[in-house]
Amino acid sequence: LYGCGASEMALAHHLQVASQQTDQEIVSKCFIAFSKAIEIIPFVLIKNSGIEKAHNILQRLRILHVNEQHFWGIDGISGNIANIKQSNLLDVLHVKQKILTAATEFCCSFLRVDTITYRNFITLKQ
Repeated sequence: LYGCGASEMALAHHLQVASQQTDQEIVSKCFIAFSKAIEIIPFVLIKNSGIEKAHNILQRLRILHVNEQHFWGIDGISGNIANIKQSNLLDVLHVKQKILTAATEFCCSFLRVDTITYRNFITLKQ
């Protein structure tokens, strides 16, 4: 997988496309929320390089990925958009899968606890 946030931007793009292809509104909203969460990774790469206008760079990167140019990512030193294919900066698929699985499971667990807490609060309130 292309590193430097390129694979995350590609995944975010595909989630956005999937959100438009479903008829179920709740599923569409979940895809969009997950897409936005995934885009945090390249955003943080930009911010960590000291760039102030990270949103502008992220928007330009998003446009490249919408145009199916999924090999563009973030140069961690300059914070600018870079051709990751030319740089040969790759991530390991197995590691990326484990990270995304763990993050998703954590969010699901958090939502379950939040739901239980909310139900208990409503019960106590009555």
